[in-house]
Amino acid sequence: MSKAMKLSAAKQTDASYWKTTAVIIAILLLLAVASLLLSQAYSANRGVAAQPFAMWNNNKDEPVSDSRPTFVDLGTFTASMNRGDSAQNLQTSISLKLTKPGLEKKIKASLPEIQHHINMVLQSKRSSELLTSEDKEKLAQQIKEHVEYVAGFRRTAPSIGSAQTDAAPTSRKNGISDVLFTSFVIQY
Repeated sequence: MSKAMKLSAAKQTDASYWKTTAVIIAILLLLAVASLLLSQAYSANRGVAAQPFAMWNNNKDEPVSDSRPTFVDLGTFTASMNRGDSAQNLQTSISLKLTKPGLEKKIKASLPEIQHHINMVLQSKRSSELLTSEDKEKLAQQIKEHVEYVAGFRRTAPSIGSAQTDAAPTSRKNGISDVLFTSFVIQY
């Protein structure tokens, strides 16, 4: 084989090598971009792997939330429930479940006023008003109404001693999802 033919064959081998390398690099880049998009879709849906493209969901009935709830500890409360001859104490720890991202700062900034309202509500109770789980749900609703008032979501302050809450629980999307009793002890 002549020297010219060997050079020509070597150039063709080099050219095909570089073309193959370029194609492989392009495929790897496409795979990297696809995996990045899928991982973002996966994390945006809190790990729902069955719907990896749900972040582009156009269905108005099922909004896709990109924030997880935040929990804010309001503290531990001790209330004396002196009624007649017997002294009873209530000790409870309360947290809020928040669904709006900026609300945590607003709640923490108003914490002393929120704690005051909660103390007033708790001290207005008798132990007989807090026996069943339904009673505790009513108390949670009352506390929620007071937190909503302090946070500016209500125009009028709810009454303190009343067991009456709004006829319909708050269905507004103000970001205060739930009042959680992380401990609840009545000492007789």
